[in-house]
Amino acid sequence: MGGSPRATVSQAGLLVSLHALGVVPGAPVITALCARMPRHRLLMGMMALSAVGDLVSASSDRLSPVGLFRFLSGLPHGASTSRPWWRLPWFPTTSARGRSGR
Repeated sequence: MGGSPRATVSQAGLLVSLHALGVVPGAPVITALCARMPRHRLLMGMMALSAVGDLVSASSDRLSPVGLFRFLSGLPHGASTSRPWWRLPWFPTTSARGRSGR
């Protein structure tokens, strides 16, 4: 997109930033709202939402829909990378906070 005659390098950089701005609110909100969902179903749903957002933004010929769908595809991105870590044995739980490990 940065080499496209219709998009400047700064506009292409803005699209990357819009995706990152979608990750920031998406990670805690989706993680909190979907904490009780089965991990497999949640991850598959978030992957599908990301794929749909990426496909729609890739098929658009104007920058405004690309920016919108880049933001929307960023929302599930943060949650899909943070949610699987919750059940690992070494990840601290609320009952283990404040303990030194002794």
